[in-house]
Amino acid sequence: MTGLLAELGKKLADRWLTALMLPGLLLVAVAVVGFRLSHRHPFDVAALSRWVDDTAASPVGRSQGALLLITAAVLLAAGAAGLAAAGLGAGCGRWCVAEGSWPPGSWLAAWRRRRWEQADRAAREALRAAAADVTKPHPPLRAAILRRDRIALRAPHRPTFVGDRFSAVDQRVADAYGLDLLAVWPRMWLVVDDPVRAQTSAAQDAYAAALRLAGWGILYLGLGVMWWPAAVVGLVVLAVAWVRVRQTAGLLADLVEATVDLHGRTLADRLGLPVDGQLTRAQGQMVTAALRKDVPLSLPES
Repeated sequence: MTGLLAELGKKLADRWLTALMLPGLLLVAVAVVGFRLSHRHPFDVAALSRWVDDTAASPVGRSQGALLLITAAVLLAAGAAGLAAAGLGAGCGRWCVAEGSWPPGSWLAAWRRRRWEQADRAAREALRAAAADVTKPHPPLRAAILRRDRIALRAPHRPTFVGDRFSAVDQRVADAYGLDLLAVWPRMWLVVDDPVRAQTSAAQDAYAAALRLAGWGILYLGLGVMWWPAAVVGLVVLAVAWVRVRQTAGLLADLVEATVDLHGRTLADRLGLPVDGQLTRAQGQMVTAALRKDVPLSLPES
């Protein structure tokens, strides 16, 4: 047990160092550079070099106690920046899955819905053209479907792609199997194999890392108040983060849906509910009733 705890602590320390401390040190360095150069001389490397030399030659630079305090302050600032980035990333995650009932979220959702409807009409027209002549390949059909799916898999109702992507999983699972994913998923996690857990956990970690990257981008934007190149860096980081958030959210949603597809019957069997062959919607509703515990455990009337 001691060895296990030591190894776990080592892994947590490595993750903390890689995910938070090192990016935090870089942010602190950028903050110091920005404070010294400001907007008027954003790229004055000579002035920065002179300041470093003067500081090193000063009594503070030659004092071991002062250097120790400065090192501790830098490490504390880097750790605080890492926690701030994680908190901002969590806030970005909540915004990504928000329903958008109020402006400006509702405006963004309406704009995305109009784009999706236009892309859906184009996809339907391409499908009719392909159905009219099945002897020839129709690359425009695939391209039209991909354009529509890049907006959303279903008609959008949320401000962001991520919110609609996660919402689509809930709806698709409910439509296909009658399962309430919110009630089913914690139990599903207990019956799946270790490889499935490992892949899903890795996808969830990648999604969380992408959200943290967005948090770092916001912090760099904040530094742009005193040094404008930091704002440029922040915009680039945010753009990269958004691409990664979309990719990792899509992968995580696919893995969750695939897990339900492959292990929905396993969960029903473990609950002692009758399942013959593929899990049907009526049987899935029985599973949902058993897990929610607030509706009668019976098949719906036909």
